[in-house]
Amino acid sequence: MEIEKVLASIKSCFFCAEEMLYKKWIDNLEIKSVDEDNIVLITYSKKQKEVIEMLKYMFEWYNFKISKIEVIEESIGEEEIDFDKDEVLLIVKSMLKNEMESIVYNTWIKNLEIDSMDEEKIILIVYSDKQKDVIEKRFNDLLFYTFKYVTKKEKKIEAILK
Repeated sequence: MEIEKVLASIKSCFFCAEEMLYKKWIDNLEIKSVDEDNIVLITYSKKQKEVIEMLKYMFEWYNFKISKIEVIEESIGEEEIDFDKDEVLLIVKSMLKNEMESIVYNTWIKNLEIDSMDEEKIILIVYSDKQKDVIEKRFNDLLFYTFKYVTKKEKKIEAILK
């Protein structure tokens, strides 16, 4: 496989993510090596490595058959920046978008926003009583575990109506 073609395929797989997420974490990916079963990607921070690890499942959704992806860190001494609430939400939405039927995602998840996020809870903004009810009853566990996966912390999920 040609490295340039593989890199273009990788970036096109991830381009479905929100533009800010793509530009910050995906656009500057480089490939260190590639063979039939293994791709070694170069990332430039621990946070970028975490994002790539979280999103690498997306290859399967786009029929990009790779048995193993190894993400390595090349930069040393780079300051790490914590994800802000908007980045966390973009990553969570990107993950859920590929796990749900589009009608379900577009109806209940797509317009969610984060009002606030602290060590104990995430307060989501919803726009109707019905959406609030569905988020709290039907999707609370899914959101809890997805946010836990992204933030590496257990946070209670609450929804408020705006």
